This record gives sequence, structure tokens and C-alpha cells, in this order.
Amino acid sequence: MDTQFLINFLTIVNEGTLSKAAEKLYLSQPTLSRQLLDMEATLGIKLFNRGQRQMSLTEAGLIFEKKAKEILALIEQTKDEIKLDSTQLIDTIRIGSVESKASMFLADKMNQFYQDHPHVRFELFTANGDGIREKLDKNDIDCGLLLQPIEVAKYATINLPIKEKWGVILPIHHPLAQKGFIDGNDFSHQPPAPRLASGWR
Repeated sequence: MDTQFLINFLTIVNEGTLSKAAEKLYLSQPTLSRQLLDMEATLGIKLFNRGQRQMSLTEAGLIFEKKAKEILALIEQTKDEIKLDSTQLIDTIRIGSVESKASMFLADKMNQFYQDHPHVRFELFTANGDGIREKLDKNDIDCGLLLQPIEVAKYATINLPIKEKWGVILPIHHPLAQKGFIDGNDFSHQPPAPRLASGWR
């Protein structure tokens, strides 16, 4: 059923006559009258009682009026909801991240988010922790992924389920090179690295 006919039908109801309704709809009276007769023939019911000066709804017309209003209201509601959803989901999210295992975690989450919200775009910025915090302070990014330990007292934070692995490069004959695993205690007993003297002697 053409929704335009529903609009025309309700205009006839509100105006009371074909001539007034046709004038408001910018249609000729014969055209509007023909549309009404065609619809009544299609539905197999009589929608109006035609009087000399006024048209009134039949019992079937009263039911049709109620349903027509419900249909048009539902269409407008659907349009409004679509516009609202589009406004909420079209955006750009700016993210800063250190180059670490967190980058892979971030890429996976971005892909999942994109499947549900394809109109959202991401802008990525990579730097060390100080660079990311500087971007946050300037409002150049919306959030940042950092490695602990780092000072984050003035930010809202969430701990991610990620553990970073670090490696150490040593001379092949160094005592620690023979171990399969190294922790912080191993370095606490090591002598400090020699420093190069500045200047000439």
C-alpha cells in the first residue's frame, strides 16, 4: 500500500471534503476522488459516507483511520531511530600505543569493534609512554596503551590482560648467557657496566 495514499486519506478525514483536501494536497479534486475510489475497490470496503457538504467515516473507515495513523507513526519512528543510531556510531577514535604486544591486542579489538560499527574510524599514534601521556594531556588522543611501571595517577586506568616478554642481549661467554631464564635478581649481583671516560689524557 502506498503511504502517500494514507496521507491523502487522513487529509480528507481532517478537512472533511474532497475539495478542501485536494487543495491542501495540491491535487485536482477528480484525481483525489479517483484515488479514493480505487483504494476502496482494492480494499473491498467503503471508507466514507458521502454527504452533500461533508464526508464522514464509515465503521470500516474508522478502523482504517486508526491503522493509517499507526503505520505512519511507525515509519516516522523508524526514521528517527535510524538517524539517532547513525549519529552515535559515526565517529573517529584516536588511540596512542607503545610498540609492544599491546599493539596486537589493540588490532584484534579494533577489528571486532569494526564488525559491529563499520562507520567508526580509528587514528593510531605510536610513541613511548611520555609521548602518549603528552598527547593525552593535550587532548590529541582519546586513550592510550602504556607499559607498567609508569605514573598514571591522574588518569582513569584499566589493566589489560597482557603480559609483555623482554629479552636481554649478552656476550656469548657471559655467565648469564648460559641460563634459560633471567629475572631481576640475576642483575642485582652483577657489577655495574664500565663507563667511558670523557676527554683526553
